[in-house]
Amino acid sequence: MGYDPAVTARTLTWAGAWQAIVVSVALFIGGASLMAAATGYLQMLGYGCLLLGLVVFLVVMCMLRKQDIAERQAAPAVLTLSAPADQAEVHIPRRTAEQAEDNRREHIVDRFGLVQADGGIRSYVRLEVDVLTLAERQKLFMIAPDMRDWWRGKRTGAHSWPLFRLRARLWLSVVEIDGLDEEKQRELWEKVPEALDWYMRDKKF
Repeated sequence: MGYDPAVTARTLTWAGAWQAIVVSVALFIGGASLMAAATGYLQMLGYGCLLLGLVVFLVVMCMLRKQDIAERQAAPAVLTLSAPADQAEVHIPRRTAEQAEDNRREHIVDRFGLVQADGGIRSYVRLEVDVLTLAERQKLFMIAPDMRDWWRGKRTGAHSWPLFRLRARLWLSVVEIDGLDEEKQRELWEKVPEALDWYMRDKKF
């Protein structure tokens, strides 16, 4: 699903914050100008505008800071999780450049939106699904069968599927699988049958 309410809410929050900051700056500059050019009542008004502008600015900054802290605490820890080696389904040695590319792919925004019983939408990232138990994953896949292919690397809404994803942030191409020795390929097919289905899907006999 393409709609992510969390992103929309955050965009609106920042838009409102920028409007408040602009207003506070205008009040600050206007107040300073009045204080410099006027006397008596107008000078007091300028002082009030300057003070109000400063208060609005500080309040907005505090609110944004508080919101940022709350979002970091509420965000699933799995977003920054580096999955341990024993969590990988098959151990396949990776060069540093390949690991960096795998990590880059994980950080591309490609969420799967799952409609909840209350009508809300729960957006998942693949690393969240990684740490679920097998039973929990199967329950999700029963609710949304397309989620299995997405977890395995198929982009949301895409027709092509060039890379297969293993748990623990490992993305493989057909060429990379062809480069594995026979024993490692056999281990991959045995432990991850979906990988064999994906590998054979375009093969012609």
